[in-house]
Amino acid sequence: MTKLVSFILCLLFISFKEASAQSVFIKGHDLYTWCNSSSELLLTTCWGYIIGAIDTNGAYNFVTKTCILFDIGSKVTIPQLKDIIVKGLHDNPKERDLAAALLIQDYLSDAFPCPKK
Repeated sequence: MTKLVSFILCLLFISFKEASAQSVFIKGHDLYTWCNSSSELLLTTCWGYIIGAIDTNGAYNFVTKTCILFDIGSKVTIPQLKDIIVKGLHDNPKERDLAAALLIQDYLSDAFPCPKK
């Protein structure tokens, strides 16, 4: 059952990436702007969005007892994760029109891949 759920989620993420340029509310350029803002409100929005994306992955990992996207462990801090995400957005400006959630997943799965079985 876990493999079936993982397979379905992978298909959803692939289709999400295909549609991400047109059908999402928050794109990479929005997140990049928020995270680099001097406005406390926009910085708080940046933090909240990142934490929400990370917590969603963590909840999935906990409930299914499997890792599908990334595994950050317990010693990594939220500021470190924000730095990785902002660096990814900075280094890849052509990707900023994609869904912010997808970009977060991409950058963190590169930095913290799931353990190999």
